[in-house]
Amino acid sequence: MSAAPRQPDELTAFDFDVIGRGEVHLPIPVSAENPRTMRRVARVIDALGKDLCALAERDDLALRSKLFEARTRARQATWDLRKIAKGGAGTRQPTASATAEKPKRARKRRLVRTPEPLSLEHFTAADDLRAAIADWYAWLAHERRYSPHTLAAYGRDLAAFLSFLMDHLDRVPSLADLEALAPRDFRAHLVRVSNRLGTASRARLLAVLRNFFRFLARRGLAHNASVAALRMPKMPQHVPKALDAEDALAVLNSMSTITHSSWLGVRDAAIVALMYGCGLRIAEVLGLTRAEAPTKPGMLTVTGKGDKERMVPVLPAVAERVCEYLAACPRRLVPSGPLFVSQWDMPLTTRTVQRRIVKVRALLGLPETATPHALRHSFATHLLNAGGDLRAIQELLGHASLSTTQRYTTVDAERILAVYEAAHPRARMPAAEQPNPAQALNPASTPRGVP
Repeated sequence: MSAAPRQPDELTAFDFDVIGRGEVHLPIPVSAENPRTMRRVARVIDALGKDLCALAERDDLALRSKLFEARTRARQATWDLRKIAKGGAGTRQPTASATAEKPKRARKRRLVRTPEPLSLEHFTAADDLRAAIADWYAWLAHERRYSPHTLAAYGRDLAAFLSFLMDHLDRVPSLADLEALAPRDFRAHLVRVSNRLGTASRARLLAVLRNFFRFLARRGLAHNASVAALRMPKMPQHVPKALDAEDALAVLNSMSTITHSSWLGVRDAAIVALMYGCGLRIAEVLGLTRAEAPTKPGMLTVTGKGDKERMVPVLPAVAERVCEYLAACPRRLVPSGPLFVSQWDMPLTTRTVQRRIVKVRALLGLPETATPHALRHSFATHLLNAGGDLRAIQELLGHASLSTTQRYTTVDAERILAVYEAAHPRARMPAAEQPNPAQALNPASTPRGVP
């Protein structure tokens, strides 16, 4: 990074060659005493990012790759400028005294924690109702094996309903109060939350109430059929947004061009290969251990939602990507530890993979529906379009219901015509055997015995 003298009228320009050299010339002097210095630098970087986005709309993939690398260098330059500004007034590097006075702190590693269910203190309820909620939580977690995210969401919805009953009944609700509720009481709560909740959230709220009241009825604690009389909101039918085969392969091959380290690009390519080649969820890929690494073609045991295990085949191309990652990874992977780790030797998070896909999506010009889960949709859609059995795809995806897999049956017209020509008895009938339209209009001219 080097400085060049500038005139005051040129302070809004950022001398940066996005295609050629990687030098960044700062048009303003860096000084910690100037409070507006960093604000000017931030505006310059924002303007540069807009110019790069405008140039990235071109169809030249090589040019967009260079532009992306240039934007990465510009962001790194921004962080360098902030470090320089903190080092001292009018200096380019932190002084030795400043370094001695302020020792370098170790990077704090933030662990990603799974959400925990709400404690019983968050529920506005009597003692008998709180005991029932505790049993309901244990039933959902151990017998139904709901995920921690589902348990936390169910707890929030039930706590909000009990808080509404506190205001609605002017007393702390108990099991007897729940048994005496009428349909209008449930509708009052739905009307109260309809302004801030969408259709899916309101449907989940009704599902939580039905689940809780059904649990109370089975345990003989309370019985109320009013909640069953409420109609579920009509959910819009969303068709899975799958990628084309060319786009999916382009995402796989472009993962190594968006990272500053070669082994990180190999790691991201292996993750994409598992999601697209095996149809795994992003959490299932990151949940693999080093001992479960599919280094050879064969079958892979995956633990999905509800701790349900299934077997998925591993293609040779997928096993090759995983072997390349293991050979390039500089970290020591414990057999019982995670297979994919970050550059800080920590378990990889789903948000990190999502950010990588967003960068590739911007690089390739793909729509916003190109997400990590879209690779799983692409796996199912491409198998179905190639003639795969719907039941077999259900087993590969780990769907509990066939109706969930049936969403992928939205195939194109060519696929429908191909099935029609292969199955219908009159689809490939010779022209000589085709019925005559004139005979069809005049039945008397049809010879006897001819249908």
